[in-house]
Amino acid sequence: MTTTVEFGRWADELANPADVERELASKVREDADPFVPRQDGNLSGDSADIIDSSIIYGAPYAHYVWFGQVMVGPKPKQYVTGGLALNYYTGKHKQAGADWVERAADVNMAGWERFVGERMTQS
Repeated sequence: MTTTVEFGRWADELANPADVERELASKVREDADPFVPRQDGNLSGDSADIIDSSIIYGAPYAHYVWFGQVMVGPKPKQYVTGGLALNYYTGKHKQAGADWVERAADVNMAGWERFVGERMTQS
């Protein structure tokens, strides 16, 4: 004996999660931009690539700017003993600093959750 369960119209309305992830990554990149340090370089704006729903900040200095600590020496550079903090230029982005996506999440998480919810169900 078999039993068939019909999920109904709502199941047909669920969006493709991979598409929603890519859209969310694009939204996060946009919302995080005011927190990204920017002087003359290319960390902010469209220079961050979205690959497989991940945001990639490809500038060679992105790592240490993200962590906010001074690095010195020849490549591969090393963190300064005692962890000297970077001083961020805020002339272009007033909220610039380390961990910019995490800081953007503090401000935008409710909107991101709403964004995903709206896109997961297409009514």
